[in-house]
Formats: sequence, structure tokens, C-alpha cells
Amino acid sequence: MCGGDLAGHAGHLERLQRDAAECKLISQLTTDKAKRELFAKLALHFEMLAKELEGEIDRRNTAASPDQFAYARPTGTAIRLLRCTGMPQYFFDFSNGTPHRDEVGEEMSDDRAAWREALRITRELEDVLTPGGRWYLEVRREDTPLFRIEVTSHWFETDQRNNEGTEFDGASGPTTVG
Repeated sequence: MCGGDLAGHAGHLERLQRDAAECKLISQLTTDKAKRELFAKLALHFEMLAKELEGEIDRRNTAASPDQFAYARPTGTAIRLLRCTGMPQYFFDFSNGTPHRDEVGEEMSDDRAAWREALRITRELEDVLTPGGRWYLEVRREDTPLFRIEVTSHWFETDQRNNEGTEFDGASGPTTVG
């Protein structure tokens, strides 16, 4: 993402906008509460990235200095600005049944920093996991896969009759429906 390749940035912007629209549509169409929340969160994430990248494209069109910020990436509720430093680019791909490839990536100092970011992302997504749910997060340095975090949940029932009328909220677990 570094350098003056505005055409490349425009391509990334189009991809982010398309991903945001697709996630928003999926969140509106799904009947599963956990998936609805996950895809709504992803849509917001992609929208924020697209807005920041769009602003950066506008700034680069008028910027005099090549060491301007390259782009911004949301981190929780804060936005961390990243400079073009020549650091490796890391990509965070995930799947919850449908693979989603990170096309933007993030410059990070090393593999350990990428691991810490993967753990942070995992903690953000843990509240949408329900029994029988499964997803993974895979981290790449450029095009080289580094590691994968897989989360699968199982609920082992010993007495089906005791669990009738039970619904699951990914954040708090099973609740009895009256």
C-alpha cells in the first residue's frame, strides 16, 4: 500500500466498499443472531477502512510529502495510523463458513506483532460463537501463511429433555426461553 500508486489504492477502495455492502446484506438476510451481529460488525469495519482509504486517496492527490500516512486501520474503537516504513505487510483472512480474504493488510514490525493482533481479533469475535459454531483466522506475511487460529465449539447434551426451550447468546451462553 505504500508509494504513490493511486490506481492500486482505488482498487483496494472498491474492494472494501464491495465487501462492506456484501457483509451488510448478509447481516440483513440471515436469521441467525450471531451471524447477523458478526456480519454487521464486519460491514462497519470495512466501511471504516474504506472511508479512511478514500480520505487518504484524496490527501495523496494534494499531498506534497511522500511520507504521509499510508492508511488507517481500526483497532477496537480507536484508529491507528500506519506509516509507510518498509515493514512487512500482514493480512488477516477469516472464515465462518465463507472465506474472507484480507486485501488491505497492515504493516507490522514482525511476526510476534501479527500474532498479538490475531489474538486481539479473536477476543473481539469470541462473543458471537455459539455451540456448533466454527471459524478460523489465518495470518499471512505478504503471500506466506504464518499461522491459523481455529475455534470450534461443541455442546454435549446428556439429557435432551433438560435442554428444550434453550437458546444461545454467544456472549452469555445458554438461556431458558419461557
